Amino acid sequence: MQLNPHLAPFLAGALLCGGCARIGLREPTTEDKVLGSSINEQVVDGAAGRVAQHGTQVEVVASHVCETRRVDQVETTTRRERHNETPGRDWAWSMPGLVGLGLGIGLYVDSAGVYESEDGKRTYNPVGPDVPRAIGIGFMAAGSGAVLLALVDVFRSLGSDEEIGTKSVDAGVVEKETACRNRRPYRGGQVSMRLGERIMDLAETDATGATSFDLSEAVPRSSDAAGRHETATLLVAGTDVGSVSLRPLWEAYDDADWAEVSTASCAKASSASDCDSVRAYLDRHAAGRHAVEARRLLDAADRRLDEADWRRTDRRSCAAPADSSSCDSVRRYLDAHPSGAHAREAQRLVDGADAKIEQAARNKQAGEAAAAQRSACLARAQQQCRGRCQGNQACVQRCVAGAACR
Repeated sequence: MQLNPHLAPFLAGALLCGGCARIGLREPTTEDKVLGSSINEQVVDGAAGRVAQHGTQVEVVASHVCETRRVDQVETTTRRERHNETPGRDWAWSMPGLVGLGLGIGLYVDSAGVYESEDGKRTYNPVGPDVPRAIGIGFMAAGSGAVLLALVDVFRSLGSDEEIGTKSVDAGVVEKETACRNRRPYRGGQVSMRLGERIMDLAETDATGATSFDLSEAVPRSSDAAGRHETATLLVAGTDVGSVSLRPLWEAYDDADWAEVSTASCAKASSASDCDSVRAYLDRHAAGRHAVEARRLLDAADRRLDEADWRRTDRRSCAAPADSSSCDSVRRYLDAHPSGAHAREAQRLVDGADAKIEQAARNKQAGEAAAAQRSACLARAQQQCRGRCQGNQACVQRCVAGAACR
């Protein structure tokens, strides 16, 4: 079979042109894939610390704080899908190509029934089967080329263009204001203690970020016991790094104050002032370590002073009072011992004496009123009798004596 020489350039052009449609790229899409991560630290303002306490001794070790960020290594794939921007061209080629291909196949098949062009035969055909066969092949070749051209464009529009690259991406903060992994001592940091509303500067950290101090340096012994706190907050450069217990300090001050109490004087107290130091201790340490013993001393001293003060009272004078001062000693006992062992008896004596003095005062007032009334009555009677007796003195005396003046 020979190919029509007029169709050869057409087929070659169709195959070599690689399609004729315009192939474009769609909008890019990206896909990220994390290949790995790393941690970066950056020093920020603030401090972190470790606090160790042994009794009233405190040690602080401070270091800078860091902000920890995660950095991801990301592989980015940028993909742009191909697409046929002029599909009409392929349809314009493929439809006639299919028609030509079908026509060529029909002619080629039909050429098998055409007789040979041999003279002298009864079935002589001047054209012969070669001409329709060649035409069929030509149509098939042209149609195949047109269809092939469309198929080439289809394959050209498949797939995509990809670009792959890597980049570092900040994934954000992992931890804020935490101690740096590679410790960085906080040199020259001001260490302070916050106690209630007060902040007291104590010391500065050395080259290793450490310092130590005694709690008594911050809270003197003269501090008001009523406002004591159980704990205090430690600060380094204004940042809270921990807390300490103040109980060892209060206990040390408690023992020191008790050591200054004159327990022997109170145990043999002859006056209330002998126990003043014990009372002062209880004022500062109402719930102190020695409060029970202090109250026991005071109770014993109160009982002893109660009996001594009661023995010194003049109860006989108070029982038969001459005036209000007769019960002064008993009243002094009541002032010193309002709940004493003899307080009830002392109060009864005072109340009885007050009643007697009040009654005596009423009796005196009544007597004075009666005497004044009798004197007035006698004065009136004498005046009347003088007028009646006309200067006779004996008559006057008898007249006055007979008057009803009592």
